[in-house]
Amino acid sequence: MKKMILSGLALALGASLQAKIELVSVDSMLLMERSKAGQAFAEKAQKEKASIESLIASTNKELAMLQEEISAKSSVLSRDALQEKIEAFEAKRRSAERNLADKQDAMKLSMQRESAKIRSEQVGVMKKMCERQGWDALLEKGSAIFVSNALDKTSEVLKELDAVYEAKKSASPDLKKKSSQPKREIKVA
Repeated sequence: MKKMILSGLALALGASLQAKIELVSVDSMLLMERSKAGQAFAEKAQKEKASIESLIASTNKELAMLQEEISAKSSVLSRDALQEKIEAFEAKRRSAERNLADKQDAMKLSMQRESAKIRSEQVGVMKKMCERQGWDALLEKGSAIFVSNALDKTSEVLKELDAVYEAKKSASPDLKKKSSQPKREIKVA
């Protein structure tokens, strides 16, 4: 009896090994760089970075002006008054540094969350494509030692991702219009 079960398992295993398994690969870094969602994310990240850099420049300019003012008045101020100005300057500098660090941390966290959201959406689209196309497994091209270009489906996935992005983008204004309409109250007598 055990021999029959083992031989049945061996036959089933052999049959499954003979079945053709369709493996495909994608380059997820390329998908993030070239997809419309990825490009919109990169553009937003650049704007955020420019905003932070502008804030840093204006803060540095303000601190430099305060330092020059202290230097210019140092000869006419009493020792105690000069010390107060220096302490006020240092307090302002520390406050500005904390403020900038907080803004940078918030920006990084926001960008990480948005990147993860985009990646999650991409994975969802890829899973649906695997089911629809009959792909048995999808490999990350960068994670494998070697993947033949014949297995690469990056361009097909990119087209699908962009189509989904455009569909969401075009549906979004309709959703905003519906939600911006005033709600009517219905009174029941």
